[in-house]
Amino acid sequence: MVFKVTPRPDLFKKNLVYTEVIHGANYITEQAPRLKKLIQLYEPREIVIDGNGPGIGLLDAMALPSVDGKTGEQFPAYYAFNNEYHLPAEMKTESETPRPEFNAIIYDIKAGSSNDDAIHSNFFSQINNGSVSFLAHERIIKDKLL
Repeated sequence: MVFKVTPRPDLFKKNLVYTEVIHGANYITEQAPRLKKLIQLYEPREIVIDGNGPGIGLLDAMALPSVDGKTGEQFPAYYAFNNEYHLPAEMKTESETPRPEFNAIIYDIKAGSSNDDAIHSNFFSQINNGSVSFLAHERIIKDKLL
């Protein structure tokens, strides 16, 4: 999912601008190159990857140069700026802010039992208070699907 986040005086407005699901794809040969292509297209300030479970494989694949198997297009490595194990040698100090000069624009979120409740509560609060806009209005989708 790609969200455009716009600061407002009292909140951040989030608009979903693109979504794509890649089922069963290999991290190195399909997922990482596709994500890197989306990075080139949208030029995000930062991206978020859940670095637990299967996400750790995607983080590892993002930290390697990639080639799109269909087009042959080459992509650079991208790093998690808040995870020293996924940083290039010249930048071994974690940061709380992206470091685009090193392609360190990934935020490695570690969802787990200690913060799941806070993550879910914040998510539902953001949805319910109207600060997240989706590609289509809920009423339109319900009318079409029900």
